[in-house]
Amino acid sequence: MIKEALEREFIVQDLAMHKFFSHVKPPILRFILRRILIVPFLILYSRLAFTSYKLVFINWVPRIPLKGHLAYIQPFAGASEQNDGIIYEPHQDRLDFFSLWKRRVENIFPSRFSKRIYLDPHRSKFLIANSYYTRRLIRMQLRRDAFVVYPPVPVDQYQCPRSRREQIVSIGRVSPEKNFNLIGQIGPQIPAKFILIGKCDPSGSQIVAEIKKSFQNQGLSDNFSYFGWVSNATKKSLLEQSKVIFHPAEYEPFGIAVVEGMAAGCIPVAHRSGGIPEFVPDEFLFNTADEALEKLRMALQMWSPELAVQMHKSVIHFNKQRFMDEIMRIVNQVIKK
Repeated sequence: MIKEALEREFIVQDLAMHKFFSHVKPPILRFILRRILIVPFLILYSRLAFTSYKLVFINWVPRIPLKGHLAYIQPFAGASEQNDGIIYEPHQDRLDFFSLWKRRVENIFPSRFSKRIYLDPHRSKFLIANSYYTRRLIRMQLRRDAFVVYPPVPVDQYQCPRSRREQIVSIGRVSPEKNFNLIGQIGPQIPAKFILIGKCDPSGSQIVAEIKKSFQNQGLSDNFSYFGWVSNATKKSLLEQSKVIFHPAEYEPFGIAVVEGMAAGCIPVAHRSGGIPEFVPDEFLFNTADEALEKLRMALQMWSPELAVQMHKSVIHFNKQRFMDEIMRIVNQVIKK
């Protein structure tokens, strides 16, 4: 979408690495080249492009020191003042050559030194944060300021049907930092069906199994369903049938799933941390499991067609057009400096 915004006024070239290897055959050779060359390619090419293009716009990759004029920073869920902030990597599904080498370096050198290697604050002249919370992390970690542009969310595709089920939906990658185990802890105490949507990482299957067991032990097996990855159409349907979107992850830098749920007319119940308090009403935020239980019960009782419309209207500005306009405003400022 950033590329689409830039193409309004500029000739844009996509320097994504995968395009340079797309014609390599056989597929196994293409795979090997990507795994071996990705790090040196990205590092060297970003530096060459920096001197050749009027503007190099990059996504912030904590493990790879790319160089650009402008970088968009979207931290992992769990990034907070209590850990490594915007360079926090809570879970890694696979190991490649670079990550193994990185770990070896971090074992040899003090952590502060290794952070300087991978998070050089001068590698991008200007930064964009995906929330004011992320902006605070940037100030704390890098001692730099940043523009703030909330991510685009497909809010326009959602409607607010008046008829709903006693249903609570959670969306996200199933991994420890997402805190979905809280569903198993408090879910059986709530007279509603819980639906969990999202891919499992290697530890996610165990989390899903534990949630299912928790419901089964109470004789409530039908009150929990795990759907895994679903199409956008299925996700839309499930959200529009539900009364509540439950997001237990702590220190979520923004929370696209929460915005989608609100756009569909769900009442959000989310952890009081990260960027979520910037758009979720305080009455629906929680700190502890007991509070989450109380807020979920309250949200189910409070839901009404009128409140659903109110939730939808409160997030309608997180749309694609707004995102593109704000990106272009910042790009034009940067180019003039």
